[in-house]
Amino acid sequence: MNSTKRIFAFDYLRILACFGVILLHASAKFWYILPVTSGEWLIANAVNITTRISVPLFVMISGALFLDPSKKLSTKELWLKHILRMALIYLIWMTAYALPHFIQTSPAERNIKDLLKSILSGRYHLWFLPMLMGLYALIPILRTWISHAGKKEIEYFLLLFFLFQIMRTSLKSFLKTPELISFLDRFEWQMICGYIGYFILGYYLFHIGLSVQWIRFFLCGLPFFYLGNVVISSIQARILEQTQAMFTDSFGVLTFFTTISIYILFTKKRSAKAPVPFFRKLILCISQSTFGIYLMHLMIMESPFINPVFEVSPMILAIFTVSILTFLISLVISALLKKIPWIGHYIC
Repeated sequence: MNSTKRIFAFDYLRILACFGVILLHASAKFWYILPVTSGEWLIANAVNITTRISVPLFVMISGALFLDPSKKLSTKELWLKHILRMALIYLIWMTAYALPHFIQTSPAERNIKDLLKSILSGRYHLWFLPMLMGLYALIPILRTWISHAGKKEIEYFLLLFFLFQIMRTSLKSFLKTPELISFLDRFEWQMICGYIGYFILGYYLFHIGLSVQWIRFFLCGLPFFYLGNVVISSIQARILEQTQAMFTDSFGVLTFFTTISIYILFTKKRSAKAPVPFFRKLILCISQSTFGIYLMHLMIMESPFINPVFEVSPMILAIFTVSILTFLISLVISALLKKIPWIGHYIC
């Protein structure tokens, strides 16, 4: 995309979301193991909740860009340039994460079958790629529907998504009775649940938009959504005597509102540009490297060079130091890998 026409708001959001994912995984090191009654857990929880908007933002950016009917995108181009490329990248990085353990195993104990199992298991953050491939596969159908649907039809879909994904998940997080949980699970309507809602929401907010009143509601409510998430999740954890991610995760109602607020905050001025050419190039470089950063950040974070930093005190310093170092190292490696002729595009 030409830099003069580039939507820099999406670059800023992409960088924010990418760093958020790293911060999420760094804070989770403490969030899952500390006693929920401790002060350090409260800090880790507050940091962790800050990052829960990251994956929804990634999906919303993709929705805004790929579902725009005014941009030509054939099914052939979609599969060759996006879906199959992502499938190859998925296979490469599943293998990359499995190989170190295989190599470190003594030759007598090495087993190709175990290696294949490890490859197929993958690392937990790589789930994002198959999910995104599924959304991309639906793009021709969704673009046709959006080009013929009116504003009310799209809002109707988003209302169903809000009720049967967002509200159902939020309510479910407070339930202990298996029968009630099972009852709510029956209303997980596959055709409207999952990240497809965020995919369409990203298109709707950017290309159609909310009324001034709703924009004010989300922008003014942003600190309250975040603080509400922190307070409610802290109370919930103390009652359950353990961490509980469902209410604050991607489909929690306050995370949903926070995500919309941040998205609007960055995109309400569509022509937002970096102030100077140098900074514009820097933002572009970082933004184009975020996919690679996402793919490799766990490898960097768990390396012998970064992992010991988790021992730094206080905890909050350890979390941010690890996150910043991981982000910067991953950025350099990703930017270099992308420059490799012919194959760089298929690595990250």
